[in-house]
Amino acid sequence: MLAQGKSQMEQWMDTYVVLKQAIQKEREINPEFAREFDEIDEELDDSCEVTGWLEDFFEELEVRELWDEVIRAVDEIIPLFDWKEISADEFRIKRTMALNGQKKFEESVTYCKEWYQETECENAAAMMVYSLIGAKDYSAAESLVEQYISDETECTDENEILFRAAQVLYQKQKKKSKEKKIAKQLDAYEKRLEELFDCFGDDMDLDDWEEELPFS
Repeated sequence: MLAQGKSQMEQWMDTYVVLKQAIQKEREINPEFAREFDEIDEELDDSCEVTGWLEDFFEELEVRELWDEVIRAVDEIIPLFDWKEISADEFRIKRTMALNGQKKFEESVTYCKEWYQETECENAAAMMVYSLIGAKDYSAAESLVEQYISDETECTDENEILFRAAQVLYQKQKKKSKEKKIAKQLDAYEKRLEELFDCFGDDMDLDDWEEELPFS
């Protein structure tokens, strides 16, 4: 269960340290061991679902608002892997949220700018919008949003995160007309998802078909 007390958090931290050290020791024997993040479970023959455990670990840190620990863990995990097959965006998002949670908005903007210059991806853009909102630089945030979202832009799997950030921005700016347009697109996107879920039924494993989504 989440957020049960300090002793439990210490156990989470101890397990994380052991896991990190185990990967490093395996690399000393075999430098090619689990070079990609999503290879860890496979390398361990699924005897331990490391990726799932790490999700729970970060959730524990975030629930307790242990932002320094989130940042430290992200800065340790990203260099451990090559990120050629999958991106490190999930962890970069966590780092940005941690900086914003500490109200270190200027530092967060700088981090997101470096990330965005490297990838120019929607995730980096969206998190930079959130950071700019925190820094109250609404003009820069809106300029970035408008690079990706026009009146004709459809909300999809790839850019939903940007639509969510845009909605927060327009709420802050009290631009009700723009906020309404964004909300309409988000509603349409969610309706398409619901229709797909209904087609496949409750027993369908979404992981089996999510890559086939027509708007993914």
